[in-house]
Amino acid sequence: MNSGYREVLEDISSDKATPGGGAVSAMVIAHGIALARMVAKLTINREKWKSGHNSAAQFLIDSEDWIDYSLRLSESDCYAFESVMQAYRMPKGNDEEKELRSRAINIANLAATESPLEIMEFGLNVLESIKSMSSTCNSNAITDLGSAIHIIHSALECASLNVQVNITSESENSFEFSKRVEEILTSSHAIKSDVSNIVEARM
Repeated sequence: MNSGYREVLEDISSDKATPGGGAVSAMVIAHGIALARMVAKLTINREKWKSGHNSAAQFLIDSEDWIDYSLRLSESDCYAFESVMQAYRMPKGNDEEKELRSRAINIANLAATESPLEIMEFGLNVLESIKSMSSTCNSNAITDLGSAIHIIHSALECASLNVQVNITSESENSFEFSKRVEEILTSSHAIKSDVSNIVEARM
C-alpha cells in the first residue's frame, strides 16, 4: 500500500458527490481483476497446476487492459453524475429555460443510468472469465479467486442501485434498463454460487 492509494480513499470520503457508488463499484471490479490475475500467475508459475495453465494464460491475455478499463469506467461515471448536477443547476426563470433545463436533465439522467449499467455489463463479463479458471487454478490460491468473485458480484449489486436511482418514470427505456439489471444480477449470482461450491470443494 502507498500514499497514492490512501489519496484515492480520501477523495472518496470527501464532501464531494463524486466519486460515488457507481464509480467506486468500477474501482472494486478492478480489485477483483487484480486478485484473479494474481491467481492466474500463481497457477502458470507452478508445474503442479499444468492442467490450469491454458485457462490461466487465456485470462491473463483477456484481462490485460481490464484494470485500466475499470478505472476509465469509474471516471466516466463521475462525469455522468456531474453532468446531472450541472443540469439541475440550469436556470428556470421562464418557460424556455425550464424546457431547456428539463431536456438537459433527461439527457444527463440517461447517461447517468447507462454508465453504471455499462459497469455491470463489464463486471459480468469479468466474472464469466474468472469462473473459467476455478476448477483448475492453483488450489492454494482458490480462496483468492473466490474472493475476486464475491468482490465483483458485490460491485454489480452496488452499481445496480445507481442504475435504479437514475431510472425516471419518463424514460422510454426504463423497463429495458430494469430488466437488464435483473438479468445481470441473476447471472452474477449464479456464477457466484457455482464458484463458491468449487472453492469450498477445493479448499
